[in-house]
Amino acid sequence: MPELPGPVTVTSRCRASIASTLADSDARPQASLAATLEWSYRLLGEPERRAFRRLSVFPAPFTLDAARAAAGPDAALLVARLVRRSLLVAPRAGPDGRSRYRLLETVRAYALARLEESAEREETAAAVASWTVSEAERAGAGFETPDDQVAGQWGDAEQDNLREVLEWLLQQTAAVLWGASRALGLVPRRAG
Repeated sequence: MPELPGPVTVTSRCRASIASTLADSDARPQASLAATLEWSYRLLGEPERRAFRRLSVFPAPFTLDAARAAAGPDAALLVARLVRRSLLVAPRAGPDGRSRYRLLETVRAYALARLEESAEREETAAAVASWTVSEAERAGAGFETPDDQVAGQWGDAEQDNLREVLEWLLQQTAAVLWGASRALGLVPRRAG
């Protein structure tokens, strides 16, 4: 009959096993989350993947109209599917009273990385910027009228998304100005 280990040996093996598991646990949640997101993403059809990637341009909660600007005319159906798959948080009323969807920050970071890989970022950002400028003009027309409170609430709700659009527009403007300056010879070229 084989000899069983004593209580001290069993205890030390348990402690070593627990210590090893705890040492590995720091990296596991992040790896597990990334693997789960990758798995979920692969289960999506291409229209849902495209919408998921494109919705990542919003750093803050967004309306269904904003989702249409980013993801196209089928956004309502695609957004509903992403909510069912827990990749998008179901809508809640924003400061302006409108229903707003959102991506959790870790999910957004994953989707944004997929957007960068797909080379759709500029096209998506341009579409969202165009829509946002139109909406801002419409909201701005509401100031100094009985609707000024509604316009202010829209601005409050869209603050982070507006900031993102303005940063993108400034980058585009700076790139155009730099290129025009070089073309006109206003900026000396470096000798190579």
